[in-house]
Parts: sequence; C-alpha cells; structure tokens
Amino acid sequence: MELLKKDKEWFRSEDGSKRFAALNSVGDRAIFIYSYLKTFANEAFDKDNTLFKSAFLIADSVFSSGLEYSQYPKILDEKCNPFIAFFSNAKNNYTKEQIYCIFLSFVHGIAEPFKSNDWIYNSSLFKDDGYIHKVDETGHMFIVPNEDMFVDANAYKCDEKYNMIQLEIIWLFGEN
Repeated sequence: MELLKKDKEWFRSEDGSKRFAALNSVGDRAIFIYSYLKTFANEAFDKDNTLFKSAFLIADSVFSSGLEYSQYPKILDEKCNPFIAFFSNAKNNYTKEQIYCIFLSFVHGIAEPFKSNDWIYNSSLFKDDGYIHKVDETGHMFIVPNEDMFVDANAYKCDEKYNMIQLEIIWLFGEN
C-alpha cells in the first residue's frame, strides 16, 4: 500500500471507512494511519520516524487490544484514542525518550492527552529533565536519570489490557 494523499476528513468518511475495512495487514493499517496522522500532526514528528512508529503502534497493538478505541472509527478519533489526541494537540518537538515517557504515561493513566493544558504539552518541562521528575512524582520512573540508579520493574505494572501496547512502546521508543 502506498501513502494516501487525502485530506483529514476523507479518512473518517464512508470511502475511508471502506478502505480501512479492506485492510488485512498491520503494514497496510500502519500506512493508512500514518497517512492520516500526516494530515494534522506537527511535521517535526517525522524526524526519527516517530510518526510512522506511532502509526505502527496504533495499527498493531492498539488495534489488537480490544480497548474501546481499538477499532475504526474510534481508532482515528482524537476524542477517543489518546495517541491520536496527543498528535492532534502536541506543538512541541520531543525526543525519542520523551515520547517513550509520554506514551507510557498514557498506559499508566498519569497523563491526560485529551486536555491541551496537560503536563505532556508543557514545553518548559521538556527543555530540561522536568518531565522525568513529573513522571517520577507519580511513582512511575520509566527511565534512569543517571547511571547509579536502575528502573524499578514495579513502574511498569499496568492493567493487563495494556500489556502489548506497553511492550510495543518499549520496543519502538525505548533505549536500544
């Protein structure tokens, strides 16, 4: 499947619905979702393949999760899917590590991507290590701020329905 050059409304139209229903592979769903995200997400997310990796995450583990927003049309809805909401609201540039922390924060319910004034959109927190401290305050230290520390496995305990999503976030955005 090739990149779809359609406007945002098309993806949630009857034609878009039919096209999505006909997709039968993770790769095709990822390209469809990536094409959709490209219609509104900050262009900076294309750096380091963040946007495509996120489309893959949504097309694979979110789609397979059974969550209330896992299927079309809610999978594309910024009022239902936290990942779509994030790309709809985010105006800042983020590093891979920051995306990792933000996405894991969705899984653990410590971020509200549907609220444009949530901490994940506060650019001053992301200039330094403020986001690390914010996440640490919630008891979910997903990264180590220095080499003398280690990540507590308890920080990754989540509702079972998010397990595959969390593992895919770690795979796609975690340290290599």
